[in-house]
Amino acid sequence: MVRLTRATFFSLALMLGVFAVWALSGFGYPSAPVPTTLNVVSKLLAFAAVLTLFFPQRSPAAARTLTT
Repeated sequence: MVRLTRATFFSLALMLGVFAVWALSGFGYPSAPVPTTLNVVSKLLAFAAVLTLFFPQRSPAAARTLTT
């Protein structure tokens, strides 16, 4: 089981934003600098989104000590 956190949704939103920018430029093959950069950034954000799914959950006691 995985937990959907705020970081997961933020990473997914950023990844979709990068795809939107890439789509506006025509989803060109990554041979020019801009499509290559967008390709790399989208892959890094996808990795970050998957990584945030498997962060260990904080116990309620640990969460209270961080907020006080």
